[in-house]
Amino acid sequence: RDPVVAVVPARHRLAGREVIDLASLASETWIAAPEAALRLELLSQMAKTPGFQARLQYEGDDFNTVLGFVAAGLCVAVMPRLALPRTHTQVVARPLAEPRLTRFIYAVRIDTRHTPRAVLDLEGMLAAQALAALS
Repeated sequence: RDPVVAVVPARHRLAGREVIDLASLASETWIAAPEAALRLELLSQMAKTPGFQARLQYEGDDFNTVLGFVAAGLCVAVMPRLALPRTHTQVVARPLAEPRLTRFIYAVRIDTRHTPRAVLDLEGMLAAQALAALS
């Protein structure tokens, strides 16, 4: 499980909050990375705020593009926490208030009678890396 967080510029008015609710971002300009992050059309449903309209101004192809635009102060975003570098001083990531969002990550393999040791080791390493990144 990978929590989805709000990502705002470090100097944003909400950067000092412990938790950010989507309704407080209703008037913001957003960047989306459709292949990598939450689709913006779902935000208004989750924000439960009349008149909430995620204003999509930018679209990126990857998390680095999204972070660059947010860091430049051009927009805000929601991203999975694992996508954030450990040290990025130009953006602030905060947990979302209710409803909390989670990205689920799965490792899929063919169910065989005897799973190769290398596959079991890889699954273990992926799980350990995910847990370490989230702690």
